[in-house]
Amino acid sequence: MDDEVMMYVFGIKLTPAWWKLASISRRSRLLTLQNKIKQIEKADGTILRTYSSLRYDVDLILWLSSKKEETILKFKLFVEELFGDCASVEYGFMSICKKGPSESVKYKFFVAYPMKKSNDWYLLPMEKRNKIMSEHIAMARLSTNNNGIISYTTKSFGISDDEFLVLYEVESISHWMHVVEELRQSESRKWITNEKPVLVGIEDESFLYLK
Repeated sequence: MDDEVMMYVFGIKLTPAWWKLASISRRSRLLTLQNKIKQIEKADGTILRTYSSLRYDVDLILWLSSKKEETILKFKLFVEELFGDCASVEYGFMSICKKGPSESVKYKFFVAYPMKKSNDWYLLPMEKRNKIMSEHIAMARLSTNNNGIISYTTKSFGISDDEFLVLYEVESISHWMHVVEELRQSESRKWITNEKPVLVGIEDESFLYLK
C-alpha cells in the first residue's frame, strides 16, 4: 500500500578481527558507513538510525525505514561488504508499518523485539481482540511512567519468523522498564508466545571511535 513503509532492524556483532584493526582503519570504515547513510537518506527519503547496543551479543543496531525494498537490500549488502569478516549480522528483522520514524523527533534509546501470538488469539472474534488491545494501549498511555514513549507496532506476517516487530523510542530506560512491568497485568499477555530477542540501543557512538 502507498502509505506503508518497510522496516528493517539489524543487530550487528563485531568480531575479534575488528578490534585488531588499527583505529584509523576502524574510523575510516565507520565514516564510510555514515556517508552512505547520508547518501541514502538524501536520495529517497529513507530514514536510517544507528545505535550502540546494550545487549551482550550485539554491538551495533541499525534501524532502516524505507518505502523501497531495493534500498533495504542494497544497504544490507553494503554493510556486509563494508565490515567483511570483522562483523556478523546476528539478527535481522523485517516488517511493514503504516508510519515511519519522525525526522524531527529522536529519543536517546531504541528498543526492538519480535512478537508472536498463539493461534487461539486469531480465533477470537475481532470485536473482542480490538477491546483487549484497546485496554492494553490505554494502560501504556495512562501510565505515570510514560514520558512520551513513541511506539511502532509493525507487522511481519509471512515475511519474518514472527508476526510483529515492536519498536519503541524512549527517553528513559528506567521509565520504560516500569511501563513494561505494569503491562504484565494486561489481559493480552495470555496469548503472547514470543517476545525475544530484545534489542536495546543507545544513541552513543563513542566506543566506535566516532567521538
